[in-house]
Amino acid sequence: MPFWKGIAVHHSAIALDGQPQINRIERAHKARGFDDIGYHWLIDQRDGRFDLVGGRSSLRHGSHAKGHNNNLLGLCIVGNHSENAPPQEQLRVAAEAIVMLARMLIPRDPAHPLVQVADLVLPHRELPGAATECPGELFGWPEFLQLIISANGGSAMI
Repeated sequence: MPFWKGIAVHHSAIALDGQPQINRIERAHKARGFDDIGYHWLIDQRDGRFDLVGGRSSLRHGSHAKGHNNNLLGLCIVGNHSENAPPQEQLRVAAEAIVMLARMLIPRDPAHPLVQVADLVLPHRELPGAATECPGELFGWPEFLQLIISANGGSAMI
């Protein structure tokens, strides 16, 4: 199993249309030569609401952030967030999912069991070597970090 150090947040760059996007994204990734969808998790639409949906197994390295696939889980918040800001409900679901995934899948150093949310969860565009606006120009990163902190009971340490 890979040693996960954090979570990289992405957008699909495909406009929300009320339909699940996971199959469309998987086909696009396979057309690019990936053996599977590149993201481990997605916040996708199903039946008019947003849900956490599994993608690539978290037992496998991702294909979502060149140079970081072996140590960062990939979470895609579906939609094109350079054209439209993500809906608040989608962000709330994503924040709750990040808290759960961080607690379940990211090992901790016993000497330092808690980590700052801002050090654990990163937008794709801020990863070293990334030349992208992902997760989108209209994705409010400081506000999203506050949602994660709220979902974590008000603590900036997770």
